[in-house]
Amino acid sequence: MSSNVKMRLDIREDLTELFDNRFKREVASELIEMIKDFLSKGISPVRGNRKFPAYKNPEKYPAGQKPKTPVNLELSEDMLNAMTYWFIRDSIRIGFKDDKQHDKAKTHQYGLNGVPQRPILPVEEGDELAISIMQELRRIYSDKLIDIIKKSNR
Repeated sequence: MSSNVKMRLDIREDLTELFDNRFKREVASELIEMIKDFLSKGISPVRGNRKFPAYKNPEKYPAGQKPKTPVNLELSEDMLNAMTYWFIRDSIRIGFKDDKQHDKAKTHQYGLNGVPQRPILPVEEGDELAISIMQELRRIYSDKLIDIIKKSNR
């Protein structure tokens, strides 16, 4: 008697789940929450940057309010609440579509109008997200891939 011992693992079709909008929304929402968590602690989510510098001149405090230590960009939370995501093909974009909040973010990102530079997003060539954020993104994708493989192997 001749029999074959073999299995078939066909994940090509299932891999499309890594690029479907539902999963991209999950990733984008989690990424925004991680970025906001860093910012709420006064830490840049951009690798190589740490705590945000405070205002050196008390007269320049936003809205005349003494800043918290560390500077956490949560004075009114308008800017952080306006952070959003959108998709371009298979990529996820994070940013600000509201013009007023985009201008605030740009002021912090590049240190304009006397505001110290506080990188919010990795926008320059060579910029990367902080290591712990990248590790969490890898875990999210890894868990999804494991689920796909398990499902394909049934």
